[in-house]
Amino acid sequence: MRIFLILLIIFNLILFLPFVFKCKVNFDFSENKGFLSIFFFNLNVSLFKFRFYINKIFLKDKNKRISFIYYSDLTNQNKIREIFFLLILNNLNIKNLRFMGKVGIKENAFLSSMLSSMLNISSSIGGGIICEKKEVKKFSFAIFPDYFENNFLICFTTSISINIFTILYCFLMAIIIKLKKGEKEYGSNK
Repeated sequence: MRIFLILLIIFNLILFLPFVFKCKVNFDFSENKGFLSIFFFNLNVSLFKFRFYINKIFLKDKNKRISFIYYSDLTNQNKIREIFFLLILNNLNIKNLRFMGKVGIKENAFLSSMLSSMLNISSSIGGGIICEKKEVKKFSFAIFPDYFENNFLICFTTSISINIFTILYCFLMAIIIKLKKGEKEYGSNK
């Protein structure tokens, strides 16, 4: 009986305690290329390359290409993984968020300084909006001018936490939303 109770307590701890992941994103606007690294207990779990398009983000793993379509309405999604991804994004807890950047125009130091100042102000405003919508415990930003190269590089680092129960709940909700959408599509054709 004691072993069963101990196993039940361990199972509940694993299920409900949040796991903290660190994400690092580097994105070069001039080439429309980015890298996403996810760390779990300082171990690099995955590395993705990505590109932005009009309504899609293409993530490229070593051999696979996955696309997620962003819409505000979950019913517009066609695949379970897209619905699941959006539900996970809505349920993440952000511990800290840090923006870093380098902006520069080689020939014009004044314009480089003005662009970096403008981006510092817009990062502050954007961070305020993010902190208002999500509970962010720590937010910082710094965008520096680069006087020697043409550069427009933005990086951000964040620590997010999510528990296994939330992941399972989001997966089940994605399946339910997909099944309901399928019923509506097939029901309207009859």
